[in-house]
Amino acid sequence: MKKVVCPACGLVNLEKFVTYPHCAACGALLSSASAPRLAWWKRPVRVTLWATILGLCCAALGIAGILVASETRRLEENQLVVYPQIPRRLRVGQIAYLRLGLDSIETTAGARGAFEALELRLPRSLLKDFTLISISPLPQQRIQRGGGLYFDFGRIEREQNLAIALRPLRSGNRRLSFSVSAHKFSPYTWSGNLPVRERATVSAP
Repeated sequence: MKKVVCPACGLVNLEKFVTYPHCAACGALLSSASAPRLAWWKRPVRVTLWATILGLCCAALGIAGILVASETRRLEENQLVVYPQIPRRLRVGQIAYLRLGLDSIETTAGARGAFEALELRLPRSLLKDFTLISISPLPQQRIQRGGGLYFDFGRIEREQNLAIALRPLRSGNRRLSFSVSAHKFSPYTWSGNLPVRERATVSAP
């Protein structure tokens, strides 16, 4: 490939440069260059122009990154909070009622309305230790996906709590966990062990 030294600034130019037959540094016409290879190229592109274009691209990427970070931070600040009321002791065969009070901690203005697209997730492994009796209010749909049972409630008012009725199948410390999510809020997850005692025996008279 042909190399041409600029007589003005001494830069070594290659024929493949987009500025050819002008110097890429100072714009001077190269003395030993042939006629322009691109007829539409009228003036040399100076280094400052390329620096400006590169700077604009970097600025656009920076603005996009700020927007993504702001949206992520907003979701993190809007925290869904659940206040679970769970029995301390259970017996095998006895129905246990779990009540979930819904609230939130948010910074977005006007976010104190009802929860939209509220969803409750119970792990499928829970069904090994408990029988699911009922959920109130009734979910709009129930979906099995992956290792969980998903209950979609749609729109739920903040004053309306969730109630889950479970019946323990076995004694011992049984694992219970759930997660609740809603639109524009980061999900809430709870897990713990419930002590389950043997079924009460009735002594003969």
